[in-house]
Amino acid sequence: MDITKCKVNTALQLKQDHRFEVLDLWKKAIAYFNVISNVTQYFPEKNDSPLDQQVKESALSIPNNIARGTKSYSKEELNDSLDHAVESVASTISTLNIAREYNYLRGDLFDEVYREGKLLAKRIEIFKEQSNLNLN
Repeated sequence: MDITKCKVNTALQLKQDHRFEVLDLWKKAIAYFNVISNVTQYFPEKNDSPLDQQVKESALSIPNNIARGTKSYSKEELNDSLDHAVESVASTISTLNIAREYNYLRGDLFDEVYREGKLLAKRIEIFKEQSNLNLN
């Protein structure tokens, strides 16, 4: 029996069984998407505006990138996906800044989602650091 092969198969099996849905980080990213979706109700009546769609797409890509990363088989893929998640937080905040400039969003509401976004980005970075330690 080849012990090296057993270790690889066990690692692959653990990876395949891993469910991103149980991660607190993924749940927080979904909660942030829900907050962003609720915030867009304050945008003008024409909810099909480019800003509305862009901010929702950016916010949705956060949990999607976390999910993609946690299903990857390499540290590089995990890091890339988590980096994309952080970039999506930045894109979401940038789009909300523009919405605020157009007076689609009250300053206090913007401040709240800005803080939550920054905190989520920090959590993603911490998760990335901890995952890299575990993958070494």
